[in-house]
Amino acid sequence: LRVSPDIDPIRLDGRFDEDAWTRGQVISDFAQEEPDNMTQPTETTTVRVAYDDRYLYVAVRMLVRDAAELRGGLGRRGSAPPSDRLFVAFDTAHDHQNAYVFEVNASGVQNDYLQVGDTRTNNDYEAVWDVVTVQTGQGWDAEFRIPFSQMRFPAQPGDRTVWGFNVRRDVFARGEQDWWVAKPRGAQGVVSRFGHLIFDDRLTPPRRFELTPYVLGQLHTTTDSA
Repeated sequence: LRVSPDIDPIRLDGRFDEDAWTRGQVISDFAQEEPDNMTQPTETTTVRVAYDDRYLYVAVRMLVRDAAELRGGLGRRGSAPPSDRLFVAFDTAHDHQNAYVFEVNASGVQNDYLQVGDTRTNNDYEAVWDVVTVQTGQGWDAEFRIPFSQMRFPAQPGDRTVWGFNVRRDVFARGEQDWWVAKPRGAQGVVSRFGHLIFDDRLTPPRRFELTPYVLGQLHTTTDSA
């Protein structure tokens, strides 16, 4: 998937009506990983990606033939109930081993984690990012805004940047997992099987700093003389 920088602001509202979404490249060639491995999904999913100097944006439209089958549900961050879910993953170092994964369910419950060593997960990752989900009569939409500052990545040589990239959609009603790059049954690896996200220019890692609040306390005592 090839993406170009966008200079017009993108409103995070789940409507996909900005120029970046109407003119951007679309991917929709998903395949089932479960239950009918490597067959065509039962539902249609379309993905678009855009970026500016601070954020990476992802717009995903997930159609359903029967809106009654769409399952949402509220919960604490990282604890969504069984529901329709979406995962977008970025191998920012393009090392085919590690990735940042951002998850949301149909009701907007967020989660994030790291994929490490190609197949393992690390739930210690806690990032600050935004997503808006909208349930429609035809399915549900998710619009992500992820700061580049929340992901570490090296500056690559040349005049463009290539990351590993994958998208997974869970259709709860059928126990179905649809992937942009699905894995044949019995094959090994997760991150090493990602597709490519190609940026039209060379990304520069942002500076990072942290502000840690603290309270300074003092205790003064006095002794009254008799």
